[in-house]
Amino acid sequence: MKSVLYVSVADPALESDDVGDIVFHSQTRNLTDGITGIMLYNGMNFLQLIEGEAPVIDACYERIKVDPRHSGVVTLRESNIPVREFPEWAMRYSLVEQPAEITLAKVRSAGAPSKDTLTRIAAFIGLNRRGR
Repeated sequence: MKSVLYVSVADPALESDDVGDIVFHSQTRNLTDGITGIMLYNGMNFLQLIEGEAPVIDACYERIKVDPRHSGVVTLRESNIPVREFPEWAMRYSLVEQPAEITLAKVRSAGAPSKDTLTRIAAFIGLNRRGR
C-alpha cells in the first residue's frame, strides 16, 4: 500500500460549491478505486492525503496534479505504508477552523493519523493563521 500527502494552491475563482463538487466526486471515485484519505481546505490551499494500492494511488495522483482547480502541487510525503491512516473514509473533508484544536480533533476522530501526519496538518493550519 502507498500513501501520498500533498499541498496545493486553490484556484482563486474556486467557490464553496466547487469544493463540494470536488469532495463528492472524489468520494465516489475513491469508493470504486479503494482509495481512502482526508482533504483539508483553508480557503486558499488544499492539503490532501490519499492511500491505497500503489498503482491506483499513482494514477489518482497524476490526475490530481493536472486538475485545473488548483496549482503548485507539492508532495510533502510519499511512502509505502503497512496500514491506512483513514481506513473508513473514501475522502474525509474538513474546512480548516480556528482554533487549530477543532480541526485536529476532527482529523483524529476520522482515523488513526500518524504523528507525522498530525504535525504536517498542524503546520498547514498555521499557514492559514499567518495569512490572516
